[in-house]
Amino acid sequence: MGDEVSSPVFNNNPKSWQAIKEMCDLLKSRGIYITDKCAGHIHYGAQNLIDNNPEKLLNILKMWAAYESLFYKFGAGEFKKFRDSVLVYAKPVAKEIKKFLENNQGNERDYSFLVKYFGERQKHKGINLQNLYIADYLRRLPTINTIDTVEVRVPNGTLNPKIWQNNVRLFGNLFAHAVSADFDKEKITSLIRGLPFKNYNENNLDDYISYVTSNLPLALDLADTIFTDENDKYSFLAQYLYGVNEPKEEKVKTLVNH
Repeated sequence: MGDEVSSPVFNNNPKSWQAIKEMCDLLKSRGIYITDKCAGHIHYGAQNLIDNNPEKLLNILKMWAAYESLFYKFGAGEFKKFRDSVLVYAKPVAKEIKKFLENNQGNERDYSFLVKYFGERQKHKGINLQNLYIADYLRRLPTINTIDTVEVRVPNGTLNPKIWQNNVRLFGNLFAHAVSADFDKEKITSLIRGLPFKNYNENNLDDYISYVTSNLPLALDLADTIFTDENDKYSFLAQYLYGVNEPKEEKVKTLVNH
């Protein structure tokens, strides 16, 4: 048996990162430990990110689908393998997004339709829009406070504050880029069209393992696309390629420069 630790709302500033470190240190000092059965979920506020805009939400889903295969290897963090329950509680969703884009032309302009389509079915996806769906429904009742968040359920759990920072910054930068003027619709559309889903079953372990096999060119493309800070870029690539048990940034820099 285990338990869940929930943080207050954090922002991208030194005070928040220090609080995360202190929380990890406190838990470890009390004998709390993490195994490869644990998950580390992250919620991102939709206010000032999506703001009920269907185009912004769809761009986030497109970015997710295009690069999803990277997230499952990156999200293993300090462990050599991903938690066994990932295909139950944090299923890949790129195939579903690709199918939606092919079969629902016109509906992508309807925010309520989008959050219902992706949020009503179940919460156990790598990216979970259930809170957006519930908030959209309850918004008609002004006396009820809603929680507008996009939940990322992919990463393994960790008590390593560096991994938490890597995880938060990866998906935060991904979402921020998706809603920015720099979003490259043609490139992302091309990546989604090339996804290997003809015979892929997201519930099949062998297909999943094949799906998350290392793809350095795609990882380099993502790093160049969403990161402006070189340290964030190398930290992402180091965790994706090698994990975080030992610092690998210098090795990554040498690899990238060649």
